[in-house]
Amino acid sequence: MRTKLALLILLAVFGVVWVFGESAPERADLTLHFPALETLDGQRATASFDVRVSYALFEGLLAFNPYTFEVIPGVAESYTVSPDNLTYTFTLRKNARWSNGDPVTTADFLEAWYQAHLPGVAMKYQEFFYHIKGSKKFIEWCNRTTKAINELESHEEKWQAANERYDQSREKFAEIVAVEADGPYKMSVTLERPLPYFVHLVASWPYFPLHARAIRKELNVSPDNYMILRNWTWTRPDTMITNGPYKLAKWRFKRDVLLTKNAYFWKADLVGPQTIRFVHITQNNTAYYAYEQGQLDICYETVVEFRPELVEKAREGKRKDVHEISSFGTYFYGFNCRPKLADGSPNPVADPRIRKALAMSVDRKELVENVTRMYQRPTTCFIPHQSIHGYENVEGLKYDPQAARQVLAEAGYPDGKGLPVIEIFYNTGQGHELQAQAIAAMWEKHLGISVSLKGQEWKVFQETRNSGKFVVCRHGWFGDYVDPTTFLDMFKQDSGMNDFGLKDPKYDALMEKAAATYDPAQRMAILQEAERYVLNEVVAILPLYEYKVVHLFDPEKLKIGTPESQTGMSFHPRNLQMFYLWRVKR
Repeated sequence: MRTKLALLILLAVFGVVWVFGESAPERADLTLHFPALETLDGQRATASFDVRVSYALFEGLLAFNPYTFEVIPGVAESYTVSPDNLTYTFTLRKNARWSNGDPVTTADFLEAWYQAHLPGVAMKYQEFFYHIKGSKKFIEWCNRTTKAINELESHEEKWQAANERYDQSREKFAEIVAVEADGPYKMSVTLERPLPYFVHLVASWPYFPLHARAIRKELNVSPDNYMILRNWTWTRPDTMITNGPYKLAKWRFKRDVLLTKNAYFWKADLVGPQTIRFVHITQNNTAYYAYEQGQLDICYETVVEFRPELVEKAREGKRKDVHEISSFGTYFYGFNCRPKLADGSPNPVADPRIRKALAMSVDRKELVENVTRMYQRPTTCFIPHQSIHGYENVEGLKYDPQAARQVLAEAGYPDGKGLPVIEIFYNTGQGHELQAQAIAAMWEKHLGISVSLKGQEWKVFQETRNSGKFVVCRHGWFGDYVDPTTFLDMFKQDSGMNDFGLKDPKYDALMEKAAATYDPAQRMAILQEAERYVLNEVVAILPLYEYKVVHLFDPEKLKIGTPESQTGMSFHPRNLQMFYLWRVKR
């Protein structure tokens, strides 16, 4: 063990030297690390790091207070809601500016929201727009015209039709989708039905604006699939125009990302760090030792093998720089609910009884106490306990190995005989392999089945999970807004986040019923029924514990923010950080 630890330390130190060599640029005001960067295109962002950077580069009509998570004014200085709670009218502030000095106007929001609806540009969070009247109808028009184009015979016919569709698309969007501008500084949005949390969606990154004149030039018709696509190069430092507290100054692939203050940001006087550097470090130990050597101001969401020991030292008062924070998120395993796997072979967990047996044979208490050793709260439910006002948590399937064996026998596999090997997919380098090993051992012990572990590098794993090429996969979810649907919507058939391939009419009907219910108490009761159904009968997932993150930073150098101070790092469970409010001492 000592030899292994020494080797890890040596490799980590070499990694620090490689990342922060003599050619490293001048130290930024704030330096953090990131393990992977998928995109700087906020409309396509799904990974938590990409989303955090989006909040640094852009601002929507509304924004979030990171210390209370209340919705506050953003580009819109005010808004009103119609008596029927369907129409929201936003008044934009005239001092909001893009990083090139141009004013932020309604045209920038309309263009961004139009492009977010295009199937070739669309991201998984496109469903955030579905609540707007006509949104789904416009997307259906896009899909229908795409299908008609592909049914034409010659390339020339397809190409001409695709360009005609492109020319018509903005007009169709304006005609179908209930978003309307009343001049450059006032716009209204009409919903299909009242939505209690709509302002939370408006404050989220999928609703961010894009510089209309610049981003319009990035759209083109693909000669390969005849869809309207957006050129990814718009996110380069020389072309990216932002309206948030920062602008993109440098992006060196697999090296670092440098943000500098946007002098035109309407709250520029509140910007603390004038420069932020995100350093690409894939190895957790390397990130830790970079922090220990003073190369990083914070080791964000620390994941190292000895993290439990760090937490113990903090609890004993021996380290003041170790901060553990409970989060608005759940760590879970997802089951493939499709009849067949991606390669056409039978899915060994297609029968919900098998998924139920797997869920009931995992000892979460054992997992937390002896594997993660991080004091997380074990859970059988999906939505974190007491995290949403008015929502009473439901209980999922509890640990009961004897009942699990009985259910597996009823499914036709007594003592696990005849059941194909169950594969667990997880991403490497984040400690997930230890938990996968423990759960595999529990399944083998209690059910008598064979389990295979499949560790993959993050981007490969993302593709595996998103495309349904798995049997069982590691998963996790943090709520995007304060409502049960931020968790429960992912199981709907049309959800872009439904990695599980779940198509359950009863569940969709419950979610539709909740959406059509205006009484808050009744609505919450229906959503509780939906969660109970998906956990106990469908068994689409296996909840394990509520997330806890650990940050390493010196509180005397990096300020901890509070609702009173309104500056510093937020300890709110949502873990949403507004970097421009941070304060760093040298």
